[in-house]
Amino acid sequence: MTTAKPTGRKHPISWGFWSLLAWLRLIMVGAKVGRGLRSLGPILLRIEPDWRGRIVIGDNVTLLPYVDFRLRDEGQIVLGNGVYLETMARLVVANRATLTIGAESQIGMGSILNAGDDIRIGDYVAIAAHCSLIASEHAYFDTTEMIKYQGYIHAPITIEDNVWLAASVLVRPGVTIGSGAVIGVQSVVHRDIPTNVVAVGNPAKPIKQRTQ
Repeated sequence: MTTAKPTGRKHPISWGFWSLLAWLRLIMVGAKVGRGLRSLGPILLRIEPDWRGRIVIGDNVTLLPYVDFRLRDEGQIVLGNGVYLETMARLVVANRATLTIGAESQIGMGSILNAGDDIRIGDYVAIAAHCSLIASEHAYFDTTEMIKYQGYIHAPITIEDNVWLAASVLVRPGVTIGSGAVIGVQSVVHRDIPTNVVAVGNPAKPIKQRTQ
């Protein structure tokens, strides 16, 4: 994470109906919610009822309509100050994993963060629409067994500070994307990406350094 201490966006509006409803629903499932939560529509909460306190939300977080939180197997979600989740962003956590989104980061419309293992997203990260960060994949090596019954392979994903994932990027299990990197539209990231490069393609490969 950066050494800066961002305080999050200061929302110019007071409590509205959806913000109050989202706050109440989150509090009822034991979430820890900071100041200035703003919701612009209904949210979806799919959390087993006895797993209280596994959502932590910082100050001045914005939730657009139909943001979808799914927790099971003692998973945890931590949202930093000023996080912005766009419409239909889906956050799925299982297997005692933790999904962390750093301060002032934004998750685009319809993006899916599937944390079968830890996913850590740094500060000031921009993830565009319809991206997928998948820390779990089906095992498929046994040709005598149906794939759907072979379980999953899990590995953590790290997105360091100040990264931009353009639309429809797929990040696979075990990947680290270095700070300041830019990943081009529809790229598939199979391996680690260095800091401050532009990477594109399937598999995503650096094509140039970022320049001022």
